[in-house]
Amino acid sequence: MFCDSKNELYLSFLHPILKHVQEVTKLFESNTVDKTKLLEDLSSLIKSVANMIVLLTCRIDQFDPDASIENFVNLKPNLGYRFERNIAEMIIKKIVTATEENNIRKRTQFLLCLYKELKHRWPENINILQNIKCFSVQNILQHFKEPILPVLEAVHLNEEKIASIEIQFNSIHLVEWTNISNTEEFWLEVLEYKDATGGNPFRDVANFAINLLTLTNSNTEVERLFNSMGVIKSKLRYKMHLPMLRSTPSIKYGLKRYGKCYKNFNIPKHIINKIGALNVYRSRDLSTAAENNQISEIQEIISQC
Repeated sequence: MFCDSKNELYLSFLHPILKHVQEVTKLFESNTVDKTKLLEDLSSLIKSVANMIVLLTCRIDQFDPDASIENFVNLKPNLGYRFERNIAEMIIKKIVTATEENNIRKRTQFLLCLYKELKHRWPENINILQNIKCFSVQNILQHFKEPILPVLEAVHLNEEKIASIEIQFNSIHLVEWTNISNTEEFWLEVLEYKDATGGNPFRDVANFAINLLTLTNSNTEVERLFNSMGVIKSKLRYKMHLPMLRSTPSIKYGLKRYGKCYKNFNIPKHIINKIGALNVYRSRDLSTAAENNQISEIQEIISQC
């Protein structure tokens, strides 16, 4: 099977498509991408898959939930440079007959299934996601910006808050900013900005933008947290109680958030002195408030060291 030139021909068609799908998947799993551009990458993937299998005269909207491209499928689509070159050589050498070529091209129904699956996963709140790009640093620094009213109205803010955010949004480009290449760093800079009175005239729009950008793109973070919990609470630690279970990942992700590691983290002396003290191990029955205070104390210690 692995030496079959026909299978190699089919794999030469699959390789660039699956590579593109994998690249977009990794973008949604990453924590360092510009979230204002993720939707463009996903829509580009869906369009590229659809355009490979439909006729050039097809003018339907690939994202319309009621549209069907089955009636516009090209029976002999162009399947890429490598595939078309290799199959042309095989036909000349009589390795592949016309019937076999048609059978190989029929396997491209995989593209139609891939398109349907991607379209099925197209987010329902597409209007909000499409308008997130108006908070990108490229749009913010322009004099003529894309409007943000559709986003503000979609999240049901009151009129006073919408008016405040809109005014701040329209005047934010009048200030000279330092971080103009990364959207998240730009909004963090805006959040820390102080005017002559010590106040922040862009606080409302900065808080709204940061809350919008912290929305999760996928369930990757949840899966990572479950995997981390599985490593922490193993069979040898099955008696571990909830306070310890919550504190351990808080320390792990707290160090990661501040760019530190257990190798270069110096534990404060007053924390070391508490190790072995009776008052630390006195009670395992912590209330929710006490537990949250304990985690807050851990995060404060990590930030100060």
